[in-house]
Amino acid sequence: MQSVYKSQSKDEIISGITNKTRRKILYLLYQNKIESKDRSYITNISEITKKLEMSDQALQKHLSVLLDSDLINKKQNKDKKNSKTIQLTNIGQAIIQQLNGIEFLEKNKAYFKTHTLSFLPESFVARIGALKKCKKNSSVPQNIEFTKNILENHTKTSYKIIFDQAIVDLYKFGISTIKKNNIKASYIMSKDVDMPKEFIAVYKKTDESKMIRDGQLQRKMINRANIILCIGNTASMVMFPTNDGRSGMTAFYDENNDEFQSWCNDLYDNMWGRSNIFMELNIPKGM
Repeated sequence: MQSVYKSQSKDEIISGITNKTRRKILYLLYQNKIESKDRSYITNISEITKKLEMSDQALQKHLSVLLDSDLINKKQNKDKKNSKTIQLTNIGQAIIQQLNGIEFLEKNKAYFKTHTLSFLPESFVARIGALKKCKKNSSVPQNIEFTKNILENHTKTSYKIIFDQAIVDLYKFGISTIKKNNIKASYIMSKDVDMPKEFIAVYKKTDESKMIRDGQLQRKMINRANIILCIGNTASMVMFPTNDGRSGMTAFYDENNDEFQSWCNDLYDNMWGRSNIFMELNIPKGM
């Protein structure tokens, strides 16, 4: 008897999300809640019919399925006798977050045939929907400009970088930004990073040890980064590796996206905790 109940419950939830219009309703409720920054935020039914351009009759059919699926709650509006409101249940909120991940992966199916998320902790794969609104770009020169834009225009107090490629132009730009804007920075460098001679020469002249003593810089080293990540205060960019572990060329970038910012910052903190003390001995001597 218990197994029959579980099957019915599962089928009800699936029924609630298989229809595109019902997913739109759930997304609207979720977006209203996020924008209001109120966990208990409720939406008037009239607002939904207006935004989705639906008749009351059509909406009620979809709401009935969502109610049976326990994805929404329906309440009488206390302020208006003839007005009703709905809000996402805890299950509805969780389902939306999973749907965001599914839609992101569906949208980037071709990309993830050649790129991998396997190095990420499971908790970050589960939250991959945070990248749903990101712009995707595969032009290396443009991605360098994206990074510079983050450092120059979206960094008021600090920035963080994880890298497994040593790019002279970006390194010089980052150091210059620290000094010019008097901000703080931290980075995680992959132990197997490929350092061209021109990068080593610039690195040696920079004297990062002084910046560390002055409290402007923190750094660590990780055996293998498997990612390129740049985080400013209000914009971030991430690049995933190819299936063979090489650095990818495609960036996912967004500005003023709190969910994406949180995902990037949490991932950085996770990798920082798994990184080791920075070892100067691992830096090639150069020329």
